[in-house]
Amino acid sequence: MQWTAGANAGFSTGRPWLAVNPNYPDINAAAQVDDPDSVFHHHRRLIALRRRQPALIHGTYTDIDPTHEQVFGYTRTLGETTLLVLIHMGRDLLDYELPGGLVIAETLLTNVPGVAPAVGSTTVTLSGWQATIYTVGPE
Repeated sequence: MQWTAGANAGFSTGRPWLAVNPNYPDINAAAQVDDPDSVFHHHRRLIALRRRQPALIHGTYTDIDPTHEQVFGYTRTLGETTLLVLIHMGRDLLDYELPGGLVIAETLLTNVPGVAPAVGSTTVTLSGWQATIYTVGPE
């Protein structure tokens, strides 16, 4: 693990038996903590959302589109709450039509900030490698 921008990426005060990646001054755990848009902080937001939304833990899981080649999508439903998780496993922009009469109610979390579908949308534009969590409702 590249912990810091310090010697040997903060991993050891001795001589490591494997070479340290030359990107350690820029890519390391300490730099992630200082960057609000980092993977570290995204995971913190994900953990906080999981704590606020019992459906993510206890909700019934439904795979919404098992044959799609680029999108892994599922819902978690608990009581009146249905959450939709979409993970786009491709690099190109994709317009994804929501199956099963789902409509977007609110964007709860995304790893690509700045663009969210409008409330009531039945199509979501996903950037490459985008992962999102929405609240959804029926049409």
